[in-house]
Amino acid sequence: MLRRVKSKVWSSSVAFATAIALSSPFLIACSAPQSPDVVVGTFTMFNRESSYLIAAPHGEFDENTNEITYDFCERVRWDCLVAEGFRRGPARINVNRPTAGTQLAEARFTDSAALVYTKYVRRIRRLSPRVIFYVEIHGHRRSSLGDTIDVATIGVSPSQAQFIQQEFRRGLAERGMGHFNVRLDVLESIRYKATHARRFGVLSFLSPALHIELPPSARRQHRREVVDTLVEVLPLIAHQAFPFQYLEPR
Repeated sequence: MLRRVKSKVWSSSVAFATAIALSSPFLIACSAPQSPDVVVGTFTMFNRESSYLIAAPHGEFDENTNEITYDFCERVRWDCLVAEGFRRGPARINVNRPTAGTQLAEARFTDSAALVYTKYVRRIRRLSPRVIFYVEIHGHRRSSLGDTIDVATIGVSPSQAQFIQQEFRRGLAERGMGHFNVRLDVLESIRYKATHARRFGVLSFLSPALHIELPPSARRQHRREVVDTLVEVLPLIAHQAFPFQYLEPR
């Protein structure tokens, strides 16, 4: 059993004037304090001294993405980072980008969001100064997409995307999930493009990277099969799709 390193993050009642997003020279002007000190969430880390990192920035809010990531980390020697609790209540902090609000149209920069994002990036750097392959696990609730898995990519070529899609489809089919549709943005239009995370979040500086959006069925009744697929497929992708980045986990 791996030891989980958990830390709490508090929102501060003392306003800070500015915050520098570590991903870019993007300056965030912070407002006056919005609330007294309260716990807004926790980070849990698995430090395997790896250059490969899998993360669940929205933990339990994207149902079971925390548990899927924990299960993966028990079986694969990658670094892991799970954020939980930050999207509860009215704040809806996005963690992997310095904004609050779950919908693109309502996203706003806040002092609390900037603080949490900065701490998230610091934990990524603490786990590995040089992440050479980054994967985020998310969950969507859009019923119109059915059993569709959307994968937004960073630093992935069309040929690499074809290999990733092929391996995901094969792994799912071998586990009775051949009806699931796996879409990559390099190959076709997708619904979940990780727009803000690309623009001023962690996907603006981590590459190559995969932002995986799982439908409810993949996170509930097929959770075990999804974990088995990730355990098999993600190391294979790291090894074969990105051979110049690949290092054998220690």
